[in-house]
Amino acid sequence: MIYWAPFLHFYQPPTQFHAVLKKICRESYRPLLDVFEANPKAKATINISGVLIELLNDHGASDIVERMRKLAERGQFEFVGTSKYHAILPLIPEKEMLRQIELNSKTASPLTNQSSSTRNMQTQSKFRFFKNKRFLTGLGVFLVVFLFGILIPGFLTYASARKTYTQVNV
Repeated sequence: MIYWAPFLHFYQPPTQFHAVLKKICRESYRPLLDVFEANPKAKATINISGVLIELLNDHGASDIVERMRKLAERGQFEFVGTSKYHAILPLIPEKEMLRQIELNSKTASPLTNQSSSTRNMQTQSKFRFFKNKRFLTGLGVFLVVFLFGILIPGFLTYASARKTYTQVNV
């Protein structure tokens, strides 16, 4: 038997242009939510930054936040914590790390209907995990090496080969 645990990461920078966000909502977020709503047995773990939640609410896409909340109520979405501004947590001071996690927890609380005491408990727990900077920095280095040493060169090679193949056969 194969077990598959989908983990979806939603993020947009705080300076994202309205037109770009609108297109991403139309072409990515809403169709993805349609799939989950049409398939009540489908489940996923969601990582969404507080910055994106604020952008969606401020740019007329609060329906996406509401639909995510409803999917969580139905037991289809489970949210995990993150930093509000997409900081690489092991690389910032511990005080800022805790602040980022707490800010995100407060911003995301409407999605999860969490009380402040529950958020505080979860923040303290996450902070204890992130205090192990040596492990996380090693993991971060591994991911950077993997991304820049394997994935990106592999994709660029594929894209270059495809472009060459297309040019030759056109």
